Formats: sequence, C-alpha cells, structure tokens
Amino acid sequence: MSEHITQKEFTYTINHPLEKEIIQKGVVTHGEFKKVFKEFPWEELLIKQNTASDKEIHFSPSLNLTNAEGLAISVSIVGEGEDHEYYVCYNRPKLIKKRRWFRTVEVVDFFCSVVPRQTKEDAFEAFDLLFKNELEVLEERWSD
Repeated sequence: MSEHITQKEFTYTINHPLEKEIIQKGVVTHGEFKKVFKEFPWEELLIKQNTASDKEIHFSPSLNLTNAEGLAISVSIVGEGEDHEYYVCYNRPKLIKKRRWFRTVEVVDFFCSVVPRQTKEDAFEAFDLLFKNELEVLEERWSD
C-alpha cells in the first residue's frame, strides 16, 4: 500500500445525534484528521443517542470525509453499550446502465455502499485509504 498522500483537498463534517444540522468542520489534512478520528467521542455520543427520546435524535454519531472529486467515506457507530459496531459508507461515482425509452445507456452516477459490522480499526482504515487515494482497495473492501 502506498504511503503517498495526494495533495487533494479534503473536508469533513460531524453528525451529532442531538443536533439538527450536520456540523461543517472544513478543510483538514491527513495528520489533522488522524487526531480528529482518535479523539472523536464515539461511545459517548452513542450513549447520548441511546438515552435520548426518539424526537431528540437526528443522526447516528458519524464522521464524514469528502475529497475534492466528491468521493466520501462516512462512518457511523450503532448499537448499545459494549455491543456496538461501525458502519462504513463509501460514496463514489460508478458507471451504471439504465434503460432509457427503448435503449440502454451508460451513465455515471454516485453510488453509496453501506457495510455494517465493521470495527473502529476498519473505519480508520477506510478514511486512511481515501486520503492515500487507494481507490481500488476501497472499492474492493467497501463495495456491496
């Protein structure tokens, strides 16, 4: 796996379970995001979500990273107590075939794969691969 980090611009957002709006955090470097991920209060936010009333909950606790081309990794934590897991969502353009009238055409559309039962380490790896532009590995590992 290449250790080369491309010079693309990355931005990140946070989904707080009790906030109505996605929290825009802005541009981030690879090193800065490693710290954000390490310090993100995954379990604490999950407890807040699990103890809130349904009307107070707007999102699962999530971190979202997007590059300049719109490729994105979103990671959410779900579950209760020690019985929790991470969902890795990989959003990318994909060539798909669609029926249009009497013919089939190929179009590029954004496609999101949602892969449950991931660990915190898996989640970090997904973000790391996006920063490293290891798109083939991302597609192989997190497409459904």
